[in-house]
Amino acid sequence: MPQPSRVVLSFISRLGVVAVVLVAFGSQNATASVPYPPKPRLFPRAIEAYAPYHPQVWCLPHTRVGTKALGDLLVQTYPGTTYGTVRPCGTVGAVTATTSEHFDGRALDWMVSVRNATQKAYGDRFITWLLADDRWGNHAAMMRRLGIMYVIWNNRMWGSWDRQWHPYLNCAAHPEAGYDNTCHRTHVHVSLTWLGAKELTSFWSDTVAVYPS
Repeated sequence: MPQPSRVVLSFISRLGVVAVVLVAFGSQNATASVPYPPKPRLFPRAIEAYAPYHPQVWCLPHTRVGTKALGDLLVQTYPGTTYGTVRPCGTVGAVTATTSEHFDGRALDWMVSVRNATQKAYGDRFITWLLADDRWGNHAAMMRRLGIMYVIWNNRMWGSWDRQWHPYLNCAAHPEAGYDNTCHRTHVHVSLTWLGAKELTSFWSDTVAVYPS
C-alpha cells in the first residue's frame, strides 16, 4: 500500500491545526453571542452604595414588583428559562430554613443548569453583567443599581457586604448531581434589598436610592 508523502502529511497536519483553531474560535464566538440583559436607560455617574444586608423578618410571601421585573427581564433575555420567587415560610425546597428572602418576596431563583452548556453560559453571562464596571468605573454596577444583596451560583456566593466570592456550604466537595439544587447548580439565586424589591433603585427609577443607616 503506498505511503503518503511528507507534503501530504504536512498538509494534513496543518488542516488539523486549522480545525482546532476554528473550534476554539467558534466556542469563543458562541460565548460572545450570549446577550447581556438590556438596560432601560443610559445611566448617570451617580450610583447606589453597595447594598446592606436586610434579612427577612416577616412572613410576607408575595412577589415584590422589583423581584418580578428582574425575573421577567431574565426570561425575556434568555429564551426557554423560567424563575420562581416566593416559598412557604419555613422551607426552601427540601432545605428547612428560618430566614430567607423567598419568604417576603425579595428573592428569585432563575432556573439555569450548569449541566446544560447553553444555560450555564446564560448564568455566567448574567453574573458577569452584574459584577462588571460601568463606563464611569463603578464596580459591580448592575448589582448596585438593582439593589442586590447577594447571589449564589454554581457552588459560590457573592455578597455585597465584602464584595467577594466565597465557597457555598461544602459544595465543591460534592460534584454529584444529587447536590445540584442545594449547591445552586440548577439555578441562580438573587436576593434583593427592600428598595430593589420595590423598584426604587436607579435601574428602574430616575433616582439613586439611599439606604437607611
